[in-house]
Amino acid sequence: MKISKHNFFQLSGEAFSVVLVTTIGFAFMFVVFPLFSDDFMFMEPMLDYFDRGKSPWPGFLNSLEIHYYTDNLRLSNIVFSLFLLLPKWVGCTLSGVGIFLTLRMMLLTAYGEDRPVSIWPAIWMCLLFTFGLPWHDQIVIMCFQFNYVWPSVLALLCLRVFLGDTRCCTLPAVFLGFVTGWWHEGFSVPVIAGFVVLMLIWHKRYVSRKNLLLTAALIAGTLVIVLVPSFRERLSITNSGGNLLYLLVSTLRYFMPGILFVVIATLMLLSRRTRPVVLSPLCTFIFVCLMVNYTIHVRTHFAARIGWWANLCAIMGIVYLGYQYLKIRPLSKKTGVVMKVVSVAAAVLLTAHLVCADVMTVKIRKETDNIIARYIAAPDKPEQDVFADFTDQLSAPMLAFQKPYYNLFTYNWQYIHTKRRYGKKNTITTIPSQLEYVDGTQGELLPGGVRRVTNSIYYAPIDSKEEYCGGNGKIMVHGRYIPSSFYCSPFISKADGKRYLYIFPANMAFRTFGAPIEDVVLEDLSIFNY
Repeated sequence: MKISKHNFFQLSGEAFSVVLVTTIGFAFMFVVFPLFSDDFMFMEPMLDYFDRGKSPWPGFLNSLEIHYYTDNLRLSNIVFSLFLLLPKWVGCTLSGVGIFLTLRMMLLTAYGEDRPVSIWPAIWMCLLFTFGLPWHDQIVIMCFQFNYVWPSVLALLCLRVFLGDTRCCTLPAVFLGFVTGWWHEGFSVPVIAGFVVLMLIWHKRYVSRKNLLLTAALIAGTLVIVLVPSFRERLSITNSGGNLLYLLVSTLRYFMPGILFVVIATLMLLSRRTRPVVLSPLCTFIFVCLMVNYTIHVRTHFAARIGWWANLCAIMGIVYLGYQYLKIRPLSKKTGVVMKVVSVAAAVLLTAHLVCADVMTVKIRKETDNIIARYIAAPDKPEQDVFADFTDQLSAPMLAFQKPYYNLFTYNWQYIHTKRRYGKKNTITTIPSQLEYVDGTQGELLPGGVRRVTNSIYYAPIDSKEEYCGGNGKIMVHGRYIPSSFYCSPFISKADGKRYLYIFPANMAFRTFGAPIEDVVLEDLSIFNY
C-alpha cells in the first residue's frame, strides 16, 4: 500500500500521532538526561581525549581489550564507545528514532496485513510499552539505550524479514543477522531459538535459503560474544545459585507483560474459534522468546533488563491477540463506545505521564549538573560531603512512574565511576541539604531508632568510620513490616561535627505508592570499597 499523508509509515494519521507523542516523550528524556555510571565507565579509557584533547583511538583500543578479557565484546558497547566521541544528543536522538521504529514494527507485526493501523491498537501498544516494560527507568541512560533500544529495532527487523513481512535480499539479510547476533546475546539467543522452532513446525512456510542464512548469521554473530575469554567468567559471576523454586517464582515479577500474554493466550485456547490465533507462528515465536529469556534470568538472576526483549514481544502479542479476538468476536455498539472512551482516557494518561517525566528529566539534569560541578570544584579530601537538594524515588511524583531515573546519588556504581571520570581520589558523597546541620534531635524519632525528616529522608547517629554503601532491614507501611534494602552513606554534620548515617529505603516507590513510612529498622550494614 502506498504511503500518503493519511497513511504515515502504514499507520493512520491518528495512530502516527500517538506513536510520535510517545517517541518525543522518550527522545526528550534520552537527550536531556545526564551521563551516568556506565557512561562514565566507557569514557574512562578515553579520558585523554575528553579532558586533554588527545587522540581517542589508543583509549578506544584499550577499552576493547579490557572488555575482551573482563566483560564481553558486544557490538553494542563498541558502537556506544564511538558515539561517546560525538555530542550526546546525536546518539540519543537516534535512540529516540529507535523508539519510533520499534513501536511501528510492533504495530505492523501485530496488525498483520490490515493497513493502515488504526489509533486504538496504537494507544494500547504505546501504553503497554511505556508502563509495562521492566527496567522502564534505566533505559534513559545512554549506554543502555544502545544495549536495549537499538537491538530491539534489529531483532524486530529480523523477525519481520523471517516472517516475510519485510522484503529483503539475501545478502542484506545475512548482514542484518550477523549484526543483530553480535549486538546483544540477550536478544539474539531467544530470536535464534524462536526461528528454529518455527522452521521445525512450519518448515514448508519458513525453511528457505534466506531464512536459513539469516539464522546462521545470527548464530555467527552470537558466537563472537560467546567465544571471547571473559564470557564464561561473566556467566559464572552472574550464577545466582540459591533455592530454585524461589528463583522461579521471584523472577516472574520481571515478566508481567509475559504473564499477561500467557493468561490471555490460555483463555483463547479454550475457544475453538480463537484457538488458531494462539497457535499461530507469531504467538509461538513470542512464547519461545519468553521461555528462553525467563530461563536465562533464572540461571543468572542478574537484572530486570534480561527480560526486555521477551516482554517487548509479549506486549506485541497482547495487542495481536486482542485485535484478532475483536475480528472474530466484534464488540457490541455500546461496549465499543465504552472501550473507545477508556482508550481516549488511556491516551490522556499516557501523554500526561510523558510530559511529567520530561519535566522531571529537566529537574534531574539541573540538580545533577549542580552537584557534579560542586564535587569537581571541592578540595579532593576524605569526607568532603556535598549537601544538596535532589529528587529521589520516594519524593518523585507518582505520575512520572519513576521516570527518568532517580538513583543518581543513591547508587554505588555512580560513586565509583564519577570519581574515576573526574580524576578524584575521594568519592562523591551527596547528602540531602536538610541533614547539613542536624544535631541528632531534628526529625521524628521512629520506633526503630531512626529519625525521619521527610518521608524519604532518614538518618541516625553512627560511631563507625567505615564507608557504607548499603544495608538490609525492614520498613513499616500500613501497620505491617516489609523487607527493604537501604542506601546508607555516612556524613559529618556541620552543627556538631559528629558522624551520622543518611539512610534511604531503596526501590520502595512502587511498594508504598505514596503511603507514609511508619518505621525504619536497619538490621545490618554492608561496606563497599570505593
